[in-house]
Amino acid sequence: SRETDWDPAAIAAPRVLWKADVDVGYSNVVIQDGRLYTLGMEGKAYKDELIVVCLDAATGKRTWRRPFAAKGVPPQTTPVVDGDSLFVLTTTGILYRIDSRTGKERWRKDIVADYGAVKPLQGFAGSPVVDGDLVLLTSNTAGMAFRRDTGELAWTSDKPPAYFKCNATDPGVSYSTPVLYEEGGRRLGLFVSWRGITSVDVGTGTQVWRHDHAIHLTYATPDPLVIGDRICVSLAENELFDHEGYLLQVQSDAPRQLWKTADLFSVGSSPVAVGRYLYNVYYGLWGPWQRPPTSLRCLDLDGQELDTLKLTKNAAGELDPAYVAAAVPESGFGALRAIVRPSMKSVTLLDDPLLGPARLRLSLGA
Repeated sequence: SRETDWDPAAIAAPRVLWKADVDVGYSNVVIQDGRLYTLGMEGKAYKDELIVVCLDAATGKRTWRRPFAAKGVPPQTTPVVDGDSLFVLTTTGILYRIDSRTGKERWRKDIVADYGAVKPLQGFAGSPVVDGDLVLLTSNTAGMAFRRDTGELAWTSDKPPAYFKCNATDPGVSYSTPVLYEEGGRRLGLFVSWRGITSVDVGTGTQVWRHDHAIHLTYATPDPLVIGDRICVSLAENELFDHEGYLLQVQSDAPRQLWKTADLFSVGSSPVAVGRYLYNVYYGLWGPWQRPPTSLRCLDLDGQELDTLKLTKNAAGELDPAYVAAAVPESGFGALRAIVRPSMKSVTLLDDPLLGPARLRLSLGA
């Protein structure tokens, strides 16, 4: 945080109850009936084995530990536990159903080799989601689903366009996890891909609606956030390749963009809503004009968009309670960052590597 009027050291640290070696990986943990499950790979050599671990959640004592065939980098997904079954997706696209009590394999499916899923450049990172008799996965343009008990393919979606194979950064598949929600008595799922966000009937795989990004993304990682009839997407790009996030409102299967802001952009973490406020870990990496430090930011969900204002380079102003916005130079190249006072009488440019006047379009947040 950039604020200086608080003392992080004064916050009481949590007491460590136990520690356990769960090997190397990026997986989170899941807990059911006092048992904790997670994934890892052994050591720095990364053997061709995925390690699935079950611990006693109260003591950290190992209940069972099982290796499964899996090449590539350490696991990036988190397993999902559903009753007597644990579902695991490896980085290379092997989907396992494992007995949650014993660690014994029940079935396995290679979603790339056998079902046409396109593997992301960095491997699969979206975690499986169980809904009734279906296991949902982020795959291709709008997901893929398997039958929970048998592993039979229930439905799938089209692959990204062939030209993404030539893309140096990614083949167009998202790293986010499917998000479930209900609308009009239907069970729907949100899937992010290169082209935008798609709502799908999870029972059939039928597309309900789709909202396209202005520019096709190849590295979407944050999960979409459902807040009533609104949906927050915290990683997108506009026509000038400037990073931004936006809020949709969905009514009668028609998404409408309420607002967008560069302040919502996040590389990896997903936003959280508390009441009328949206909290997001801001981080920008790409482009010489977009390298602000990582910070926790709070936005007002009831944002509004103001008229275009005329600004000049190096305009001065006080940094009182403020709104943050993106400033686009009249040249149409790049972006500036600005803090704007609520009175809109003064502006401070955070970055000013480009010459000439700028036009500023505001998307307000608290």
